[in-house]
Amino acid sequence: MARCARTVLLWCLWIGISCFRFPALAAEQRPHITGVSHIALFVHDVEKSRAFYKDFLGFAEPYSLTNADGSLHLTFIKINDRQSIEIFPEKAPGTDRLNHIALETDDAEAMRSYLVSRGVKAPEKVGKGRIGNLNFNVTDPDGHTVEIVQYAPDSWSVREKGNGTYNPCTSPERRPETDDCSRPDHKESNGPELIHMRQEEEEASVFDEWRKSPLGEEAQGECHHAKHGAEPS
Repeated sequence: MARCARTVLLWCLWIGISCFRFPALAAEQRPHITGVSHIALFVHDVEKSRAFYKDFLGFAEPYSLTNADGSLHLTFIKINDRQSIEIFPEKAPGTDRLNHIALETDDAEAMRSYLVSRGVKAPEKVGKGRIGNLNFNVTDPDGHTVEIVQYAPDSWSVREKGNGTYNPCTSPERRPETDDCSRPDHKESNGPELIHMRQEEEEASVFDEWRKSPLGEEAQGECHHAKHGAEPS
């Protein structure tokens, strides 16, 4: 994950400083990177990953894609309306878990042209993915695939907007002690604060459950041994 974060940071910095290195291009309106769209991971056990992200962390799985033989190609874990985690079945045990990362832009064609003008090898045209978004792939210096994506109005991503995300005033899991939607200010202005509060509570609960689990106890034991200079068993 650290390597993935470094890749995202390097790409954003590289695009951001190019105007200083090439003044002739600075006068042109540069395309925007508006955020991280998704990260795609290879997983060893899809069902265990589904249980972790859906049952344990509470995210939704709005849609999946299959191969020609009907087997799973990938499935989408929705984090919010603009970000997701793509889960692919691993190709071989013990291989690199990173499939690719994706950066969102508001103009995929402008970004493609811009990268080509900067010497980055890119496709001749922007394609359209199976879920309807405009996208193309390039490669970073370490060989990782970096997808540039623009959400299209008719895409599945836009179709599922608002679905599978926590709304404190409509969720059946609403907590009256914190999500008091009878108060006008809680219906709109305090929505983000309520969601943030709910997320903090859930994160604390998740960590507590993990700490008490066999995996968490094992990890804590290893940390204890490492701290005291002993080799873990």
